[in-house]
Amino acid sequence: MVRSEQKHPMLVDSHVHIHSCFDVDGVLDSAADNFRRVGGPRAPSVDGGRLLGCLALTETAHDHVYAAISAGDSRWRPRRWTVRATGDDAAIVLRSPDDDEIIMLAGSQIATAERLEVLALATTKRYPDGRPLRETMAALAADGVSAVIPWGFGKWWLRRGRLLTDLVSRSEPRSFLLGDSAGRPMAAPRPRLFGAAERRGFVVVPGTDSFPYPSQQRKAGSFGFVLDSWRADDRPATEFRSQLADLVRSPPTFGSRVNVLEFAWLQVAMNIRIRRQRIA
Repeated sequence: MVRSEQKHPMLVDSHVHIHSCFDVDGVLDSAADNFRRVGGPRAPSVDGGRLLGCLALTETAHDHVYAAISAGDSRWRPRRWTVRATGDDAAIVLRSPDDDEIIMLAGSQIATAERLEVLALATTKRYPDGRPLRETMAALAADGVSAVIPWGFGKWWLRRGRLLTDLVSRSEPRSFLLGDSAGRPMAAPRPRLFGAAERRGFVVVPGTDSFPYPSQQRKAGSFGFVLDSWRADDRPATEFRSQLADLVRSPPTFGSRVNVLEFAWLQVAMNIRIRRQRIA
C-alpha cells in the first residue's frame, strides 16, 4: 500500500485489550461487526474489500499479543484472518475471508506510582510500571509517543483528581490526550476534567477498555472516534500518530457506553477477581 492523497474516514477504538481469555478471531470478528454497524457507507473500499477500522492495542506489562500475532506465534495466530506486515513495526493489517481489513496498532498500558493508567499508542516500545505520572509522561513526550490518560472509575477523584487537574493546567495543550471509556456508565455525567481540558485545547479520545471476561471480547470496535482525513499508507502507525497530533478538538465519536446494570456487574466482578488474586 503506498501513500494516497485521497482521504477517507477511519474508525478508531483507542483502548483495546486482548485478554488471555479472549479468542483473537472472536475479537476480530466482533470488531468487524461493530465497525460495519457504526461505519455503514462511510467505511472505504480497499483492494476490493472494506477497510473497516483501526484497533489500537493497549497491552499491560504481562501481555505481548501484538508481538505474538506479528511473529505468527501459534498461541495467538488467527485461524481465519490473515496477517500482513506494513512499513511500520507498530502496525499490521488483518484481512478476513470476506476481504474486510482491520489495522491493528501496537501499544501499551502503563500503571503509574499513583495507580493511574497511561496509554502509549502506536509504538512497540514498552515503559516500566510504577514510576510517577509526571516521569512517565516526560518519557513518552521525549520519545514522541502519542500518550493518553484514560478515565477509570474512582481514579479521577480526590488526590488523583487534583493531580490530573494540575497536570492539565500546567501542560502544553495537546501534549497528551485524555481518554473516555465504554466502561463509563451512560447515566453518569461527563467528567468535569474533560470539559476543562478541552477548553485549554486538549483532546478527548474514546475506546472500549474491555474487562478480562470472555463475553467482553465482543466489545472491540464498539466505542471510539472518527478520524475524518485518513490517507491510505503503508505506514499506518506513522499516519495515526500524525493524525492525532493534528487534532485541534475532540473528534466525533461512535458507539455507546455501558448501561448502569452492566457497569455495576463489571465493578463487582472485578473487585471479587482482585480480592482472589491478593489471597492467592
